Amino acid sequence: MSIFENSIPIVKNPPLSFRIVKWLQSRNVRGSWRLGDLFSKRNLWNKYVRYTINEHSSVDIPIAIRPYTLSYIKNYEKDSIEFVKRILPQYNSNFTLVDCGADIGLMAISLISNCLMINQLVAFEPNKNSYNHLLHNTRLLKIKSIAKNMAVSDFSGNAELKHPSFDSHDHAAFIVPAEDGDIEVASIDSLNVDLGDNIFFKIDVEGAELSVIKGAIESLSKAKNFVILFESHYRQVNRTNIDPTSIISEIIAIKPCKYYIVEMPDAQIDLNKPFYEQHPKKIFNICVYSPS
Repeated sequence: MSIFENSIPIVKNPPLSFRIVKWLQSRNVRGSWRLGDLFSKRNLWNKYVRYTINEHSSVDIPIAIRPYTLSYIKNYEKDSIEFVKRILPQYNSNFTLVDCGADIGLMAISLISNCLMINQLVAFEPNKNSYNHLLHNTRLLKIKSIAKNMAVSDFSGNAELKHPSFDSHDHAAFIVPAEDGDIEVASIDSLNVDLGDNIFFKIDVEGAELSVIKGAIESLSKAKNFVILFESHYRQVNRTNIDPTSIISEIIAIKPCKYYIVEMPDAQIDLNKPFYEQHPKKIFNICVYSPS
């Protein structure tokens, strides 16, 4: 049985065609990815599939644009989620999750469902299509949630989305200031949003992570505690020439912090050397957090 909301049906299980295509793809059958694109383009997958993450929450996945399976969802950014699950309880306090680059809300919902001390969500997503699904998903949450169709940076104004030369997917798009751009941009500090005493920033903004931090210095300085999780993508680092070590340095100038590579917590980070001269050219998540 399907429920209709925003003209998109919500179903409990993926269509049979979807399951067949994913099975073929898992076995690298030739033509299976093209077959998936065909089903999607013909609107045969224009459905939300409601997946249960755990007893605390569910997420609706628009499989036409995000062809995710339950297995994929349960393992999505697993290292980051497990890392944060160990960090947040040390503070013995509730946190506001500020999700910069929230996409459809999967990461936010996964964090909230696994970290029960997160009692408020403020999510930002500049892509209109992704934002509509984000807004839909925030309505499933049991905590106070705010979703904004905008980008965050260190300035207020307008921008447009552009894709890097190495990736045409929306996930890789970044903002470029543009006076006549159709995307609203603001700094965290300029927004009239109560973030509380304890702030958890998740930042995935394709190379603009440092700008987000610079636009949130006042909020972070006022916070009793903060935890910041940001993505380091070696290709975006090459594009922007903004090294992850400069982002860490900007944060620890606000308050002394510990910092770790989530996927390699035993690895050292020398802030005086370029990050990717020290570590493999991979996509990492880096967590920087103030002492509890």
